[in-house]
Amino acid sequence: KWIVSGGTPKVEEPKEEFVQVLVKAWEDMSDDETISILSGLPVSKEEAAHRPVAIMYHNRLDTLPQVGLSKAEIVYEVPTDGEIVSLLGIFQDMSLAKYGPIRSIRNQAIDYAFDNDAILVHYKSGEVAQLGGAITKQLTTLNSANIDASSYEDEMTSSEVIAAGTTQAEASTSSEAKVTESEQTVKFVSGTGVKSVWDKKGYAKMREADKQVKMFNFSASDETKFDSIANTVSIDYSYYQKSEFRYDPNSCTYKRWQTLGYKEAQQVDSMGTSETTDDEPLEYKNVIVQFVESNTDAATNNIEINTVSSGEGYYFTNGTYEPIKWSKTDHYDSTIYTDLAGNVIDFNRGKTWIAIVPKNITPTISEELKDSGLTSSSVKTKTVNKLEAEGMLVVPGSKAADTTAENNDKKSDVSTIGG
Repeated sequence: KWIVSGGTPKVEEPKEEFVQVLVKAWEDMSDDETISILSGLPVSKEEAAHRPVAIMYHNRLDTLPQVGLSKAEIVYEVPTDGEIVSLLGIFQDMSLAKYGPIRSIRNQAIDYAFDNDAILVHYKSGEVAQLGGAITKQLTTLNSANIDASSYEDEMTSSEVIAAGTTQAEASTSSEAKVTESEQTVKFVSGTGVKSVWDKKGYAKMREADKQVKMFNFSASDETKFDSIANTVSIDYSYYQKSEFRYDPNSCTYKRWQTLGYKEAQQVDSMGTSETTDDEPLEYKNVIVQFVESNTDAATNNIEINTVSSGEGYYFTNGTYEPIKWSKTDHYDSTIYTDLAGNVIDFNRGKTWIAIVPKNITPTISEELKDSGLTSSSVKTKTVNKLEAEGMLVVPGSKAADTTAENNDKKSDVSTIGG
């Protein structure tokens, strides 16, 4: 830029412009990491070579807090018994010393594990009153790769006495007297224990090249948005269980809240140790609401879900949503998610929550932006110049990466940085 002053031209040095951007997980990959097919996020190459693990979690007030769930790349929220909704976490990385508390499965969990070619880990499923025989038969009939941790108590489990509502006791919004349930002895599993028993049972441990199960296609970035706004999504499963997702525009994720009985609080993970106070909020880039046919067995109060079927739903991401369709043609096939025109969806990279919702329940979708609560310790920002910021938007290994240098030479300004 030339400036004339007193008749003598001089050069004014341009000022370098800097912007604050969100640091996305795949931009900080090390040489020992690769991209997980479950989330599109970095995972160690050693763990990525293994089949995933599906762990059935308790989600009752008297079994909280949960441990390790924030590390699951996919979480299924699944009605199981009466008013109870349980959680099935799908993990690529099994390096933690503690996951749980774990519980028994229902038949639908078997199919959701098959969605991801995952080893299914559960506890005393064969001893569930009036259901154990049917569950055991289904596991055998479908040849499910599963581990009942109750058969390997010394090798893979640990026990803890949990005080009722430990995590959420201070967050009650009720003015009623706090009536607590009795303390519960719950079971946890270790990553090393799961791997040890896995070897003993002889299940295929490594991913086979011709059997790469991949439920999601991921876009090259995490910036897909739709026309309809969804800053808050609420699902009233029952009088006992209400699930809510609150969009956080700072992290561009949905933070998970829930009401169990009379206690409403942000759902957090205690990060794998009983001593830590550094709780991690459960948060997800993608939230899927999957409407299903279901019925309740009068004798057992068990909720049976038709998993091998098709239906409709919603896909929520970046504070927006669109209607979708889903289909699963066989127990062993992955569920396919498409838009209404039948095109397979390219999901934003990040963790995904799949809410399995009976058709008689209608979620509430609101543009209201509620307080999203805690800030995740995994959310980072840094200051970079605009040219660097543009380069950060390129996913390593994508087609765009091949032309980054050429594009950067052509562009001198970035007006908008996604986050």
